[in-house]
Parts: sequence; C-alpha cells; structure tokens
Amino acid sequence: MCRFNRHGAFNVRFGRYARIAYRRDFLAYRPVLAGWTLSSADIADVPLEPDDFVYADPPYDVAFRQYGPAGFAWDDQVRTAERLAVHPGPVVLVNQATPRIAGLYRSLGYEVSELDGPRRIGCTGDRRPAREILAVRNTLA
Repeated sequence: MCRFNRHGAFNVRFGRYARIAYRRDFLAYRPVLAGWTLSSADIADVPLEPDDFVYADPPYDVAFRQYGPAGFAWDDQVRTAERLAVHPGPVVLVNQATPRIAGLYRSLGYEVSELDGPRRIGCTGDRRPAREILAVRNTLA
C-alpha cells in the first residue's frame, strides 16, 4: 500500500513486527520489468496504447479517501472508470464492493464479479475479508 498525508509524506504504518525483511535491491527484477512502463499520474494523463493491459486499483469507495493531498472523490472514481471503459485493450479494475461502484462499473459495460479480499492492514486490527469488486473489459474468457 502506498498512501500519503496532507503534507505529501509517506503515511503507512509499519505495524508491530519484530523484524521485517524489506527488499532494498530490485536489480533481479530488471529483466522482467524491462519492457514495462510504470506511471503515477492522474488517469487523464496516463498515455495508453490500444493494446496496453491496464490493471487499476483506485482508492476504495469508503469514507476514508485521503491517500494523497487532494484525496479521491466520487468524481475521481467516475473519471477513472469512464476513461478505462473506452480503452480498447484489456482492463482489470478493482474496488470495494459498494452498490454505487457496482452500478457505475456495470453501467459502463464492465463484467463485474464480487469476491472476498483478504485484509493484512487496517487501523482497527480487523482482518476479516472484505467484499471486493473485480471489473473487467476486453479480456479473453
């Protein structure tokens, strides 16, 4: 997870672990990622080629949406879903299974499935699975 506070500083707690083996050297992944382009930008500014595969995991449609200084409002959810709905290549979009997310994705022609998503983090310590939506377009079945 990557989240930032209002001041732009990294804001994800590390939890209570005796030892965490963080990988600091990613050179072993260089051959695998050589042809990839990873982007961090507003969805409107992400360049897409017609055959690009897109996996999008926008902030969940829940009360807390401050993953960055500007937050992520309902209009941002709509813009993301609409932008990816017109992409001719394969798209996988995930989100919390709320009625309005399901309605939005279905209205734009996504094939929508629900599943239980495991929880590894959370401020309350609740690790029960949460209902998630997996929405796909232009994929081979």
